[in-house]
Amino acid sequence: MNCENLRSRLSAYLDGELSGRDMLAIRSHLNQCPECARILEIERITKEAMAGLPTIEPPAGFEERLIAKVMAPQAKKARTWRYGVVFVATSALACAITLGYLRASRAVPMATPTASNDFENQAREATMAGWDPYSGGSPVMTTSR
Repeated sequence: MNCENLRSRLSAYLDGELSGRDMLAIRSHLNQCPECARILEIERITKEAMAGLPTIEPPAGFEERLIAKVMAPQAKKARTWRYGVVFVATSALACAITLGYLRASRAVPMATPTASNDFENQAREATMAGWDPYSGGSPVMTTSR
C-alpha cells in the first residue's frame, strides 16, 4: 500500500469501516511510515474534536430558504439562456430578410445595351458575318485541298 492510497482511506480506517485485510495493510504501512502516522494522528484529533461539538438545530424554514437560494442562480441562467436564443433567432431572421431584399432589388430586368457593351455586340455581329472585329480585316480561312 502506498501513501496516497492510505491517506484516501484514513477516515474509513478510524471509523472501522474497512475489511480486516485492509486494516492490517494500513497498520503495517503506518508502522513503517512516520509521515502517514502523523497524518493519522491529526485526523484522529480532528474527528474527536468534531464529535465533542454540540448539535445545533437550524432555525425553522432554513432548509427551504437554502434550497431557494441555491436554485435561484440556475433559474437566472435558464432565463439568460432563453434570451440569448431569442436574440440569435431574431438576428438570423433579420439577416435573412435583408439578404432577401438585396437579392430582390438586384433582380431587375436587363436594360438595353449601352455604349459599354456596344463593342461586344458589334464584335459578335462582325464575327458572325466573317470579319475579325479586333484587327478590322477579314478572318483567315483555311482551305482544304
